[in-house]
Amino acid sequence: REMSPAEYEEFANLYRLVRVELNGLYELLAEKERDKYYGYFVAVTEYEKKIAEGVYNPDLDGVLKFD
Repeated sequence: REMSPAEYEEFANLYRLVRVELNGLYELLAEKERDKYYGYFVAVTEYEKKIAEGVYNPDLDGVLKFD
């Protein structure tokens, strides 16, 4: 079934809360560890921007993969 507008809003709010919590954990990392995860942070942020702007295209942008 398709999600209702209220469910979309709830999902977006949950995602925002998780993102804020993850950022808080990131800030607690030692600088060496922050450097290690910085590329992941940038990739996810760019992905989110494309989604928000409605310009994400998996055929062109690919899928996020982290090894």
